[in-house]
Amino acid sequence: MGDISFEPSNLQFIADALERDQVSSRKPSTLAPGSSELYSIHPLSTNTMIYSGEFSHWNFSRMIRRKLQSLGNDPDDSMVVFFCSMSSCTGDSHTAHDPFRATGLQSPSSIIASARKYFPPRHIADFLLETFLEYTLTNYYYFDETEFRQKLDYYYAEDRYLDINDAGWICTLFMTFASGTQFAYMHASRPPYLQSMSGEDHLPDDTIGLALYRFSCRLIPDLITTASVETVQAFLLFGVYTMPIDTSGLAYTYLGLAIKMAIQNGMHRQFGEEGLDARTIELRNRLWWSAYALDRRISILHGRPVSVSPTEIDCEMPKDIPELRPPGRVTNLPNLTATLQLTEQLAKVAPIM
Repeated sequence: MGDISFEPSNLQFIADALERDQVSSRKPSTLAPGSSELYSIHPLSTNTMIYSGEFSHWNFSRMIRRKLQSLGNDPDDSMVVFFCSMSSCTGDSHTAHDPFRATGLQSPSSIIASARKYFPPRHIADFLLETFLEYTLTNYYYFDETEFRQKLDYYYAEDRYLDINDAGWICTLFMTFASGTQFAYMHASRPPYLQSMSGEDHLPDDTIGLALYRFSCRLIPDLITTASVETVQAFLLFGVYTMPIDTSGLAYTYLGLAIKMAIQNGMHRQFGEEGLDARTIELRNRLWWSAYALDRRISILHGRPVSVSPTEIDCEMPKDIPELRPPGRVTNLPNLTATLQLTEQLAKVAPIM
Protein backbone atom coordinates (compact mmCIF):
# COMPACT_ATOMS: atom_id res chain seq x y z
CA MET A 1 0.00 0.00 0.00
CA GLY A 2 3.03 2.25 -0.16
CA ASP A 3 4.23 4.67 2.49
CA ILE A 4 1.30 4.96 4.90
CA SER A 5 0.93 6.07 8.48
CA PHE A 6 0.32 3.43 11.15
CA GLU A 7 -1.69 5.82 13.28
CA PRO A 8 -4.83 4.04 14.62
CA SER A 9 -7.16 6.55 12.94
CA ASN A 10 -5.53 5.96 9.56
CA LEU A 11 -5.60 2.17 9.95
CA GLN A 12 -9.28 2.36 10.91
CA PHE A 13 -10.02 4.39 7.78
CA ILE A 14 -8.26 1.77 5.62
CA ALA A 15 -10.09 -1.09 7.33
CA ASP A 16 -13.45 0.58 6.78
CA ALA A 17 -12.64 1.15 3.11
CA LEU A 18 -11.67 -2.49 2.63
CA GLU A 19 -14.86 -3.62 4.35
CA ARG A 20 -16.99 -1.45 2.07
CA ASP A 21 -15.21 -2.90 -0.97
CA GLN A 22 -15.88 -6.42 0.30
CA VAL A 23 -19.61 -5.76 0.79
CA SER A 24 -20.02 -4.06 -2.59
CA SER A 25 -18.22 -6.86 -4.43
CA ARG A 26 -20.75 -9.56 -3.47
CA LYS A 27 -21.64 -11.61 -6.53
CA PRO A 28 -23.95 -14.60 -7.09
CA SER A 29 -22.39 -18.00 -6.66
CA THR A 30 -20.54 -19.18 -9.74
CA LEU A 31 -20.17 -22.78 -8.62
CA ALA A 32 -20.86 -25.17 -11.45
CA PRO A 33 -23.56 -27.83 -11.01
CA GLY A 34 -22.09 -30.95 -9.48
CA SER A 35 -19.24 -29.19 -7.69
CA SER A 36 -18.71 -29.81 -3.98
CA GLU A 37 -20.65 -26.88 -2.49
CA LEU A 38 -20.43 -26.08 1.20
CA TYR A 39 -24.22 -25.86 1.33
CA SER A 40 -27.26 -26.79 -0.74
CA ILE A 41 -30.74 -25.34 -1.17
CA HIS A 42 -33.25 -27.96 -2.25
CA PRO A 43 -36.59 -26.49 -3.47
CA LEU A 44 -39.81 -28.14 -2.35
CA SER A 45 -41.84 -25.32 -3.96
CA THR A 46 -41.29 -21.69 -4.92
CA ASN A 47 -41.73 -20.57 -1.31
CA THR A 48 -40.46 -23.59 0.63
CA MET A 49 -36.84 -24.72 0.53
CA ILE A 50 -34.61 -27.20 2.35
CA TYR A 51 -31.30 -25.64 3.37
CA SER A 52 -28.42 -27.92 4.32
CA GLY A 53 -25.19 -26.46 5.62
CA GLU A 54 -21.64 -27.73 5.51
CA PHE A 55 -21.14 -31.31 6.78
CA SER A 56 -24.89 -31.98 7.12
CA HIS A 57 -26.06 -35.56 6.49
CA TRP A 58 -28.27 -34.45 3.63
CA ASN A 59 -25.58 -32.40 1.91
CA PHE A 60 -22.98 -35.14 2.28
CA SER A 61 -25.33 -37.80 0.89
CA ARG A 62 -26.12 -35.65 -2.15
CA MET A 63 -22.40 -35.17 -2.77
CA ILE A 64 -21.91 -38.96 -2.78
CA ARG A 65 -24.93 -39.37 -5.05
CA ARG A 66 -23.44 -36.98 -7.62
CA LYS A 67 -20.12 -38.81 -7.42
CA LEU A 68 -21.78 -42.17 -8.08
CA GLN A 69 -23.74 -40.69 -10.98
CA SER A 70 -20.53 -39.36 -12.50
CA LEU A 71 -19.18 -42.92 -12.42
CA GLY A 72 -22.23 -44.20 -14.31
CA ASN A 73 -23.83 -46.03 -11.36
CA ASP A 74 -27.46 -45.89 -10.20
CA PRO A 75 -27.22 -44.60 -6.63
CA ASP A 76 -30.92 -44.74 -5.72
CA ASP A 77 -30.93 -47.84 -3.49
CA SER A 78 -27.55 -47.22 -1.93
CA MET A 79 -28.41 -43.61 -1.19
CA VAL A 80 -31.66 -44.57 0.52
CA VAL A 81 -29.83 -47.02 2.78
CA PHE A 82 -27.08 -44.53 3.53
CA PHE A 83 -29.29 -41.54 4.25
CA CYS A 84 -31.75 -43.53 6.36
CA SER A 85 -28.92 -44.97 8.43
CA MET A 86 -27.53 -41.48 9.01
CA SER A 87 -30.87 -39.89 9.94
CA SER A 88 -32.53 -42.98 11.52
CA CYS A 89 -35.56 -42.58 9.25
CA THR A 90 -38.19 -45.25 8.89
CA GLY A 91 -40.30 -43.83 6.05
CA ASP A 92 -40.54 -44.79 2.40
CA SER A 93 -37.77 -44.39 -0.15
CA HIS A 94 -38.54 -40.86 -1.31
CA THR A 95 -37.63 -39.53 2.15
CA ALA A 96 -34.02 -39.54 1.03
CA HIS A 97 -34.80 -37.20 -1.84
CA ASP A 98 -37.46 -34.91 -0.36
CA PRO A 99 -37.09 -34.37 3.38
CA PHE A 100 -40.52 -32.89 4.03
CA ARG A 101 -41.50 -30.74 6.97
CA ALA A 102 -43.01 -32.36 10.05
CA THR A 103 -46.55 -32.16 8.69
CA GLY A 104 -47.70 -34.95 11.01
CA LEU A 105 -47.47 -32.51 13.91
CA GLN A 106 -49.80 -29.93 12.35
CA SER A 107 -53.16 -29.01 13.85
CA PRO A 108 -56.47 -30.24 12.44
CA SER A 109 -57.96 -28.12 9.68
CA SER A 110 -60.75 -26.95 11.97
CA ILE A 111 -58.29 -24.59 13.67
CA ILE A 112 -57.51 -22.60 10.54
CA ALA A 113 -61.12 -22.88 9.32
CA SER A 114 -62.27 -20.94 12.39
CA ALA A 115 -60.30 -17.91 11.13
CA ARG A 116 -63.36 -16.91 9.10
CA LYS A 117 -65.13 -15.34 12.07
CA TYR A 118 -62.13 -13.09 12.81
CA PHE A 119 -62.04 -11.37 9.41
CA PRO A 120 -63.00 -7.69 9.96
CA PRO A 121 -65.48 -6.10 7.53
CA ARG A 122 -63.77 -5.36 4.23
CA HIS A 123 -63.89 -1.57 4.61
CA ILE A 124 -62.23 -1.88 8.04
CA ALA A 125 -59.62 -4.24 6.57
CA ASP A 126 -58.84 -1.75 3.78
CA PHE A 127 -58.53 1.10 6.29
CA LEU A 128 -56.17 -0.89 8.54
CA LEU A 129 -54.04 -1.92 5.55
CA GLU A 130 -53.66 1.69 4.41
CA THR A 131 -52.80 2.70 7.98
CA PHE A 132 -50.14 0.00 8.12
CA LEU A 133 -48.65 1.01 4.77
CA GLU A 134 -48.48 4.67 5.79
CA TYR A 135 -47.25 4.44 9.37
CA THR A 136 -45.67 1.00 9.90
CA LEU A 137 -44.11 0.10 6.55
CA THR A 138 -41.36 2.71 6.80
CA ASN A 139 -37.82 1.33 7.13
CA TYR A 140 -38.32 -2.42 6.63
CA TYR A 141 -39.94 -4.83 4.20
CA TYR A 142 -42.63 -7.26 5.34
CA PHE A 143 -44.51 -8.43 2.22
CA ASP A 144 -45.18 -7.65 -1.43
CA GLU A 145 -48.05 -5.13 -1.43
CA THR A 146 -49.44 -6.32 -4.76
CA GLU A 147 -49.56 -9.94 -3.61
CA PHE A 148 -51.04 -8.88 -0.26
CA ARG A 149 -53.93 -7.13 -2.02
CA GLN A 150 -54.46 -10.17 -4.23
CA LYS A 151 -54.67 -12.39 -1.15
CA LEU A 152 -57.05 -9.93 0.46
CA ASP A 153 -59.37 -10.13 -2.56
CA TYR A 154 -59.00 -13.90 -2.61
CA TYR A 155 -60.01 -14.46 1.01
CA TYR A 156 -62.83 -11.90 0.93
CA ALA A 157 -64.23 -12.97 -2.45
CA GLU A 158 -66.27 -15.89 -1.13
CA ASP A 159 -66.45 -18.41 1.67
CA ARG A 160 -63.40 -20.38 0.59
CA TYR A 161 -62.27 -23.51 2.39
CA LEU A 162 -59.16 -22.83 4.47
CA ASP A 163 -56.52 -25.46 5.15
CA ILE A 164 -53.20 -25.46 6.93
CA ASN A 165 -51.41 -24.11 3.85
CA ASP A 166 -53.31 -20.83 4.34
CA ALA A 167 -51.90 -20.30 7.84
CA GLY A 168 -48.97 -18.17 6.68
CA TRP A 169 -51.07 -15.67 4.76
CA ILE A 170 -53.90 -15.66 7.30
CA CYS A 171 -51.42 -14.66 10.02
CA THR A 172 -49.83 -12.11 7.68
CA LEU A 173 -53.22 -10.50 7.04
CA PHE A 174 -54.32 -10.60 10.68
CA MET A 175 -51.06 -9.22 12.10
CA THR A 176 -51.05 -6.45 9.47
CA PHE A 177 -54.55 -5.45 10.59
CA ALA A 178 -53.50 -5.72 14.26
CA SER A 179 -50.50 -3.45 13.69
CA GLY A 180 -52.78 -1.03 11.83
CA THR A 181 -54.95 -0.64 14.94
CA GLN A 182 -51.90 0.69 16.81
CA PHE A 183 -51.66 3.66 14.43
CA ALA A 184 -55.32 4.19 13.50
CA TYR A 185 -55.60 7.23 15.76
CA MET A 186 -52.93 9.06 13.71
CA HIS A 187 -55.18 9.57 10.68
CA ALA A 188 -55.94 13.27 10.43
CA SER A 189 -59.09 12.75 8.37
CA ARG A 190 -61.50 10.06 9.49
CA PRO A 191 -63.06 7.96 6.73
CA PRO A 192 -66.86 8.34 6.67
CA TYR A 193 -67.43 4.65 7.19
CA LEU A 194 -65.62 4.82 10.53
CA GLN A 195 -67.96 7.44 11.99
CA SER A 196 -70.74 6.37 14.29
CA MET A 197 -74.43 7.18 13.82
CA SER A 198 -74.08 10.17 16.19
CA GLY A 199 -71.29 11.62 14.08
CA GLU A 200 -68.55 10.81 16.58
CA ASP A 201 -65.31 9.34 15.33
CA HIS A 202 -64.98 5.63 15.84
CA LEU A 203 -61.63 3.97 15.19
CA PRO A 204 -60.63 0.35 15.74
CA ASP A 205 -59.27 0.06 19.27
CA ASP A 206 -56.71 -2.39 20.60
CA THR A 207 -59.35 -5.01 21.44
CA ILE A 208 -59.54 -5.77 17.71
CA GLY A 209 -55.77 -6.06 17.49
CA LEU A 210 -55.64 -8.31 20.55
CA ALA A 211 -58.35 -10.60 19.16
CA LEU A 212 -56.48 -10.97 15.86
CA TYR A 213 -53.18 -11.51 17.68
CA ARG A 214 -54.56 -14.13 20.06
CA PHE A 215 -56.13 -16.14 17.26
CA SER A 216 -52.94 -15.93 15.19
CA CYS A 217 -50.99 -17.26 18.17
CA ARG A 218 -53.00 -20.49 17.90
CA LEU A 219 -51.44 -21.04 14.47
CA ILE A 220 -47.81 -20.58 15.58
CA PRO A 221 -47.07 -24.35 15.89
CA ASP A 222 -48.31 -24.81 12.31
CA LEU A 223 -46.24 -21.89 11.07
CA ILE A 224 -43.15 -23.51 12.59
CA THR A 225 -43.80 -26.90 10.99
CA THR A 226 -44.56 -25.30 7.60
CA ALA A 227 -41.43 -23.10 7.68
CA SER A 228 -41.98 -21.30 4.37
CA VAL A 229 -41.28 -17.79 3.11
CA GLU A 230 -44.86 -16.92 4.10
CA THR A 231 -44.17 -17.93 7.71
CA VAL A 232 -41.10 -15.67 7.74
CA GLN A 233 -43.25 -12.64 6.92
CA ALA A 234 -45.85 -13.77 9.47
CA PHE A 235 -43.28 -13.94 12.29
CA LEU A 236 -41.84 -10.60 11.17
CA LEU A 237 -45.28 -9.07 11.67
CA PHE A 238 -45.69 -10.80 15.05
CA GLY A 239 -42.49 -9.01 16.05
CA VAL A 240 -43.67 -5.68 14.65
CA TYR A 241 -46.96 -5.86 16.56
CA THR A 242 -45.33 -6.79 19.89
CA MET A 243 -42.39 -4.37 19.56
CA PRO A 244 -44.08 -1.43 21.33
CA ILE A 245 -45.44 -3.85 23.94
CA ASP A 246 -42.40 -6.00 24.81
CA THR A 247 -39.44 -5.21 22.57
CA SER A 248 -36.71 -7.21 24.28
CA GLY A 249 -38.96 -10.17 25.11
CA LEU A 250 -41.80 -11.15 22.79
CA ALA A 251 -40.65 -9.10 19.79
CA TYR A 252 -37.09 -10.43 20.15
CA THR A 253 -38.45 -13.99 20.33
CA TYR A 254 -40.72 -13.62 17.29
CA LEU A 255 -37.92 -12.08 15.22
CA GLY A 256 -35.69 -14.97 16.28
CA LEU A 257 -38.34 -17.36 14.93
CA ALA A 258 -38.41 -15.39 11.67
CA ILE A 259 -34.61 -15.79 11.45
CA LYS A 260 -34.86 -19.55 12.06
CA MET A 261 -37.60 -19.99 9.45
CA ALA A 262 -35.53 -18.00 6.96
CA ILE A 263 -32.43 -20.10 7.62
CA GLN A 264 -34.43 -23.29 7.06
CA ASN A 265 -35.21 -21.91 3.60
CA GLY A 266 -31.63 -20.83 2.95
CA MET A 267 -32.61 -17.18 2.67
CA HIS A 268 -29.33 -16.08 4.30
CA ARG A 269 -27.29 -17.59 1.46
CA GLN A 270 -26.99 -16.83 -2.22
CA PHE A 271 -29.35 -18.83 -4.41
CA GLY A 272 -27.09 -19.83 -7.27
CA GLU A 273 -29.32 -22.53 -8.75
CA GLU A 274 -31.99 -22.24 -11.42
CA GLY A 275 -35.71 -22.44 -10.70
CA LEU A 276 -36.46 -19.10 -9.04
CA ASP A 277 -37.31 -15.89 -10.86
CA ALA A 278 -35.76 -12.52 -9.97
CA ARG A 279 -38.84 -11.38 -8.08
CA THR A 280 -38.86 -14.40 -5.75
CA ILE A 281 -35.14 -14.12 -5.06
CA GLU A 282 -35.41 -10.40 -4.33
CA LEU A 283 -38.42 -11.00 -2.03
CA ARG A 284 -36.38 -13.58 -0.10
CA ASN A 285 -33.47 -11.15 0.21
CA ARG A 286 -35.62 -8.26 1.45
CA LEU A 287 -37.39 -10.40 4.04
CA TRP A 288 -34.08 -11.78 5.26
CA TRP A 289 -32.39 -8.41 5.65
CA SER A 290 -35.45 -6.94 7.39
CA ALA A 291 -35.50 -9.78 9.93
CA TYR A 292 -31.73 -9.58 10.38
CA ALA A 293 -31.66 -5.80 10.88
CA LEU A 294 -34.57 -5.79 13.35
CA ASP A 295 -33.10 -8.69 15.34
CA ARG A 296 -29.65 -7.08 15.36
CA ARG A 297 -30.92 -3.67 16.51
CA ILE A 298 -32.90 -5.20 19.38
CA SER A 299 -29.86 -7.27 20.33
CA ILE A 300 -27.67 -4.16 20.44
CA LEU A 301 -30.10 -1.85 22.21
CA HIS A 302 -31.32 -4.40 24.78
CA GLY A 303 -28.21 -6.47 25.44
CA ARG A 304 -29.30 -9.67 23.71
CA PRO A 305 -27.15 -12.13 21.73
CA VAL A 306 -27.54 -11.89 17.96
CA SER A 307 -29.36 -14.80 16.34
CA VAL A 308 -26.89 -15.25 13.46
CA SER A 309 -23.35 -14.10 12.83
CA PRO A 310 -22.71 -11.73 9.89
CA THR A 311 -19.94 -14.09 8.75
CA GLU A 312 -22.58 -16.73 7.97
CA ILE A 313 -24.50 -14.47 5.56
CA ASP A 314 -23.70 -13.99 1.87
CA CYS A 315 -27.07 -13.29 0.22
CA GLU A 316 -27.21 -10.18 -1.90
CA MET A 317 -28.29 -6.83 -0.53
CA PRO A 318 -31.78 -5.56 -1.50
CA LYS A 319 -32.06 -3.92 -4.90
CA ASP A 320 -34.79 -2.18 -6.86
CA ILE A 321 -36.70 -4.29 -9.38
CA PRO A 322 -39.90 -3.25 -11.21
CA GLU A 323 -41.80 -6.37 -10.10
CA LEU A 324 -41.70 -5.32 -6.42
CA ARG A 325 -42.42 -1.61 -6.75
CA PRO A 326 -45.59 -0.81 -4.78
CA PRO A 327 -48.53 0.43 -6.87
CA GLY A 328 -49.28 4.12 -6.47
CA ARG A 329 -46.65 4.87 -3.85
CA VAL A 330 -42.91 5.44 -3.52
CA THR A 331 -40.86 2.38 -2.56
CA ASN A 332 -39.24 2.37 0.87
CA LEU A 333 -36.21 0.48 -0.45
CA PRO A 334 -33.83 3.44 0.13
CA ASN A 335 -35.00 3.49 3.76
CA LEU A 336 -34.28 -0.23 4.12
CA THR A 337 -30.82 0.16 2.60
CA ALA A 338 -30.03 3.10 4.89
CA THR A 339 -31.32 1.17 7.92
CA LEU A 340 -29.02 -1.75 7.11
CA GLN A 341 -26.01 0.55 6.85
CA LEU A 342 -26.88 2.38 10.06
CA THR A 343 -27.39 -0.94 11.87
CA GLU A 344 -23.91 -2.09 10.87
CA GLN A 345 -22.43 1.18 12.15
CA LEU A 346 -24.42 0.80 15.37
CA ALA A 347 -23.00 -2.71 15.81
CA LYS A 348 -19.47 -1.33 15.54
CA VAL A 349 -19.92 1.32 18.23
CA ALA A 350 -22.06 -0.87 20.52
CA PRO A 351 -19.07 -2.34 22.45
CA ILE A 352 -17.77 1.18 23.10
CA MET A 353 -21.20 2.37 24.23
